Amino acid sequence: DGGRVLRAIAWRITRNIVRATRIAASTGEFIGVALIVYGFLRVLTGAGFGGLWLAFIGWFLTQAASPATPMFRRR
Repeated sequence: DGGRVLRAIAWRITRNIVRATRIAASTGEFIGVALIVYGFLRVLTGAGFGGLWLAFIGWFLTQAASPATPMFRRR
């Protein structure tokens, strides 16, 4: 799982598990949104199902990353 590897690397650098989790979750959300946008752009340029598939993967990644984020955001 890429998110867990990224969190481990961020924890190794920061030595703070909350900050590392925040970094990994935010990165996952960013990549997910980027895949959604790229997928829809591909659909508009004629990629069809391939673009929709990328958008679906991006949506899944965004949903997987978002539950971890709110509990670690600053208030």
